[in-house]
Amino acid sequence: MGSAKRGGTRAGGGRPSPWRHQPTRTIRIPQIFEAILLEIAQNLDQSSEDVLVVDLKSLAITKQTKKEQVNLLKIPIYKHSSAKVVRLEDLARVFQELL
Repeated sequence: MGSAKRGGTRAGGGRPSPWRHQPTRTIRIPQIFEAILLEIAQNLDQSSEDVLVVDLKSLAITKQTKKEQVNLLKIPIYKHSSAKVVRLEDLARVFQELL
C-alpha cells in the first residue's frame, strides 16, 4: 500500500484570519487583562481613524474620532544633561494655535 498525500499545511488552507494587520503572534498575558487587551487590539485593527481612551480603573474603552493633528515639528527640542526635552511654553503655544 502506498503513502497517501494527506494532511499537512497548504498555502491558502484553513479559514482566513479576522485580523487586517498580519502576521499575528501568540502572547502570554495575565488572564485578568485578556478581555480588555483583546478588545483594544480588535479596535486598533479595525480602524486607524479612532483614538481609544482606556479608563484603567473601570477598564472601559471609549472611541473618539480624530479631529485634528498637532504638528510637533514646530516644537524646538533642547538637550539638557544629555536628555532631549521640550519647554512647556513651546508645547502650550502649539496647542493654543489649534484653538
